[in-house]
Amino acid sequence: MYRVIKRKNLKVLWIVISLLVATLVLWFVSFYNVNSNAFKQTTEHYKMNEWVKLDENFFFDAGENTKGYSIRVNSGKLEEYDKLIQKYDKEIDTETDMPKPKYVCLLNITVKNTGNKSGYLNAMGFALFNGALQVPIDFDIWNIIDKNIDGNTLLKLRKNTEVTLTLPFTAQPLDEAVNSHRLNNILENEEFDFYICDFPVRKLIKVKF
Repeated sequence: MYRVIKRKNLKVLWIVISLLVATLVLWFVSFYNVNSNAFKQTTEHYKMNEWVKLDENFFFDAGENTKGYSIRVNSGKLEEYDKLIQKYDKEIDTETDMPKPKYVCLLNITVKNTGNKSGYLNAMGFALFNGALQVPIDFDIWNIIDKNIDGNTLLKLRKNTEVTLTLPFTAQPLDEAVNSHRLNNILENEEFDFYICDFPVRKLIKVKF
């Protein structure tokens, strides 16, 4: 009787082990297939004064439809924030407990649309990066220096046209508050990557102010 029970337990044990092994094999095969077919983002780097095609790459949604759009960075310069605001005789509401930026990064670009009737660029994604430091586009200043923007965040060109624009970027208040000296030293002396799209290919244009 003892031997019969032992053999039955051994048989059950082997069945359990076999099921576990089969489950692990199936999980491994599934894991491998998912990862081998997973989306792999690539990054491309470009220089100033070079035309860069968007090639249907986008920031937030494929509906941006950037086919036919190209961007070229012509120049970049730093301008003092207060002087720029005074030049246009405007005021911008800012948080009173946070420091104002010292600089505005002005990026002069040309955008071209070849043959696209319905696409656009989502300017919300435009930003400058230096390592972990992000300097976003400043829509308040953009609306001051370019009356044609009129509150829009989408940049849509008529088919087969091009336009030259100046994009303003200002540091985030927290970066100014934490270490303004370090921040402004980076702005004055180091290079930045200008992000023009993010998916499926991230395209960056190297700029210096």
